[in-house]
Amino acid sequence: MTDSRENYRQTAALYCRDFIDSIREKPDFIGEVRALDMMVVNAMESADAALVRDMAKVMGVVHEKAMKLYARYPQSIILENIIARSESIRRMLIESAD
Repeated sequence: MTDSRENYRQTAALYCRDFIDSIREKPDFIGEVRALDMMVVNAMESADAALVRDMAKVMGVVHEKAMKLYARYPQSIILENIIARSESIRRMLIESAD
C-alpha cells in the first residue's frame, strides 16, 4: 500500500471521528458510535482496507437509521445533516478501501 492510500484512509477516519463526535449524544445512534469509536482508533494506527470497509458498513447503518427517522420527522434539519454527512463519509471510506 502506498503512503498516499494510507493517508487517504486516515483522513477518512478523521472525518468519521468528527462526525461521530457530532452524533455522540443522539440516543438512536449509540451502538454505531461505540463501534465507530473503536474502529477509528484502530484506523489511526493502521488503516487497512478491511477495517475501512467495516467502517463504511457502520456508516451505512447510521445513514439508514437517519433516513427512517427523517421519514417520521421530515422537518428535522439535524437529521438532514446526519443523512448527508453519513453518506458522504461512507462513500469516502469505500473509495479509500479500493
